[in-house]
Amino acid sequence: GESVWNETLRLGSKPAGTGIEVLLAHDGGSLRAHAVDDKSEPASDVTVVLIPKKTATHMELADTRLAAITNNRGEASFDSVPPGEYWVLATGDNFMDYAVETIAALFDAKAKAEEINIGPNAAVDIEVEVQRLQRGIGCSWAYCSSR
Repeated sequence: GESVWNETLRLGSKPAGTGIEVLLAHDGGSLRAHAVDDKSEPASDVTVVLIPKKTATHMELADTRLAAITNNRGEASFDSVPPGEYWVLATGDNFMDYAVETIAALFDAKAKAEEINIGPNAAVDIEVEVQRLQRGIGCSWAYCSSR
């Protein structure tokens, strides 16, 4: 099967009269990210962000991303992560908030991120170099322009 943890339930997607079947599983994986600076030294107090690769819009990114601050050894841990493909990135600035500029910067930074696959019940370790991300004054997505 495929995890639908971060998916929207759409009624009517099955033929009429077939009902809805919901299966809950404890198959989430874990990720331990080791953030390093440009000299491969552990980077503490940086934000590590985990973004599902299925993320197609800024709103989806805001709803589904996971973020954590690294400890003094440069480690950030994520537990019970739904199986799937993700982008992982680390940034020296605090990107824990949900400000429009933060989400836009993270969306644009996906190209700089490491790609990983977290399987059911898998434990993944990854080293990720800290990136410098720039928050724009404005943003290019529909939500911003409608304000």
